[in-house]
Amino acid sequence: MPASCAFGSIHRNAYLNTPDLVMPNLELKARSQTWVAGQLSGVEGYVECIASGLVTARLVADSMTLLPPETILGQLWRRLILEPDKRGFQPVNANFGLLPALANPPRDKKLKKELLSQRALDALHAWLE
Repeated sequence: MPASCAFGSIHRNAYLNTPDLVMPNLELKARSQTWVAGQLSGVEGYVECIASGLVTARLVADSMTLLPPETILGQLWRRLILEPDKRGFQPVNANFGLLPALANPPRDKKLKKELLSQRALDALHAWLE
C-alpha cells in the first residue's frame, strides 16, 4: 500500500494522508479537478462525512474561504489541510477538544460547551457577513 493511504485501526477504513495530498480547497494536488470528501478525506463519523461533503461542494461552487477556527467544522477542515502533528495524520471526529480554549473556562462542563458553542455561532455569523 502506498504511504499516502492508510487503513484505520478499528474498522479498517481507508483514508488519504490529506495534508500531504490535497490543496486547501480539498482538490488533489496530483489530479486537478478532483476533490475529496467524507471518510476518504480523513474525517470519521456520519455527520463529519456529510459536513466535509458540504464544505467540498461549497469550495467547488463558491471558492469559500476557510471557516473560523472557533467552529468545529473550521477545525476539521484545518486538520485536513494543515501539516499533521508529530504523530502523523490520523482521521478525526468532531469534538469540543478541537476548539481553541476559552480565555476563562468555567469548571462546569455543560456551561463550557455552551460558551464554546455560542462563541462558534458568533464567529460563524461574523464570517457570513
